[in-house]
Amino acid sequence: MKNLYKSALLAALGLGAVAAVSSAQAQTTYTGDVIIGFTGGTASLTANDGLLDFGSVASLTPNETFAAPTGFNLNTVEWGVVAANPQGGSPRYSYTSLAGAPAILSVAGWGQVNTPVKTIFNNAFSPSPAAGTVVYTPTSTGLDAQNNLVPNTAGWLYETVTGGTSTYKNVVGNPNSIGLGAETLYSIQDNGSAPVALGTFTLNANDTVTWDVTAVPEPTTYGFLAGAGVLALSLRNQFRRKQA
Repeated sequence: MKNLYKSALLAALGLGAVAAVSSAQAQTTYTGDVIIGFTGGTASLTANDGLLDFGSVASLTPNETFAAPTGFNLNTVEWGVVAANPQGGSPRYSYTSLAGAPAILSVAGWGQVNTPVKTIFNNAFSPSPAAGTVVYTPTSTGLDAQNNLVPNTAGWLYETVTGGTSTYKNVVGNPNSIGLGAETLYSIQDNGSAPVALGTFTLNANDTVTWDVTAVPEPTTYGFLAGAGVLALSLRNQFRRKQA
């Protein structure tokens, strides 16, 4: 009777094929793609997480838009962005939507960040997915001997929200925000430097995600601003001399 109950619950949760999927994707190698994860949060242990592959950081294009995973309440969904450049890349970078993410001080520190990113990707995607690919992974992998749900320790919910030893949340923090709006993507080099904002991903009301770059003034703009500052300072000094 207990086995029958387990089988019925697993079927209802869509967890019966998890082992086969994991085995088929065991040979996947993370190649540095941007991963945008979606979850219903800790109240959704009987549901799925959704993951969107947005392509490599180098291939990001302003106003590029892909369909987001469906089935989530867009007002309450928890979503965030992670990535890392492939193993062997130099210099080494990590990418995150977590504002205030800790600095990475060394190659070893970068490896600690890269490991959970690889785990999330390799658990979900087949080799070399195309940009825009969406996959769904279960938040739980089955039931234990006491009929308690066992979390999917390689899934987005566990890695970024629930947390545990060596998870992304434990090493970096929770990169997720809640609901519609924009998340900034930060680049962090493994030399202890401060995070650099690259642009924003925006979750739109039509269930799409759009990338846009952070506006950086051109050198001529910097020159104009500097000249304007000098002019303002000169006028202020002339005004003071007249007042005197």
